[in-house]
Amino acid sequence: MKKRTTQTRITKTDNEGQPRRGRTRHGFTLIELLVVIAIISLLVSILLPSINKAKDLAKAAVCQANIKTAATSIFVVAEEYNALPPSYVYPREDGSWSTGEGGQDMSKPIGYLHWSYLALDQVSSSSFRCPAIENGGAPRTNPGSNPDDWESNQVDDRGNSKSSPPSDYQDQQPARMAFTANAAMIPRNKFTTGLSGGRRVNQLVPVERIEDPCAEIMLSEFNDNWTSVGVPSGGKFLSKSHRPVQPFKTQGGNVYNLHEKVDELQHYSVSDLFSYSKILKEGNLLDDAKVQLNAIGRHHPGEETNKGENFGGKTSFAYADGHVEQKHIIETVEREEWGRRFYSITGGCTRVRHNPENDK
Repeated sequence: MKKRTTQTRITKTDNEGQPRRGRTRHGFTLIELLVVIAIISLLVSILLPSINKAKDLAKAAVCQANIKTAATSIFVVAEEYNALPPSYVYPREDGSWSTGEGGQDMSKPIGYLHWSYLALDQVSSSSFRCPAIENGGAPRTNPGSNPDDWESNQVDDRGNSKSSPPSDYQDQQPARMAFTANAAMIPRNKFTTGLSGGRRVNQLVPVERIEDPCAEIMLSEFNDNWTSVGVPSGGKFLSKSHRPVQPFKTQGGNVYNLHEKVDELQHYSVSDLFSYSKILKEGNLLDDAKVQLNAIGRHHPGEETNKGENFGGKTSFAYADGHVEQKHIIETVEREEWGRRFYSITGGCTRVRHNPENDK
């Protein structure tokens, strides 16, 4: 018979004779924290471009919806007046507006009446903004008494600025304008020879005169540098957001001096377009002596290059049948989508010649 032995378990005790428990760690070590931070930073660096791209696409979608709304409102106005509206008109002496009567009278409290104002019964002023453009669009030429409607480097027709006492001189136009019209369909207020300065004048365009409405552009977006559609004035800029874009080449640069029996209108080519970096620095792009198509935006995703130069991204285009597409301006120039004719000027020889450079 084996002898039973007794084993004694030895337990460490504290100073009071109580068993001592194992130590419990709280928190992370410095190395563990650094590893977690590194993993989070890596995930952020991977996800951030996708998040930013999603935001840009969302802004582009809003702009596309807004220009669709703006185009639809133009057709409502056109149905009422039996023609597409002018881009802007001046006030008459009795306070009303009419095309072709006199020039601008800055003694009146109201400046330009823009085509968008005629549509405000149908849509809100926010429909003329684009969130991809700073502040939603270019300011009015004459912003009025609200300082929030001004840019810091802006002056109005009277020479007022944001730092001046508030002025009641204000255009009938939304405070911010992201969209511009095709001047061959929606013309400037040059309905008399006194205003046009040439042998021809503008005329209103019935919708049915557009030869190929599904392929001819009616509206587009200004670019995201508002001073590109501004005129330098005393170190600041006078915004010309009420103006349309003249989309064709003309001999001599003045469409109102075209001859009746000479084919002088031609589509632009891609070589006439500026790089994106240049349009962000260039001012006064709506000047008659310049290629005004450079005032068109390129601020949505989808960059294009030409001969190694970056020409920026896409923009929204509303066509004369009301549908909207987002594409690059290069594509619209190559396809000569700015119109078959200069519909809004009087006289003959208004058909636009094909540019052979666009075949390349």
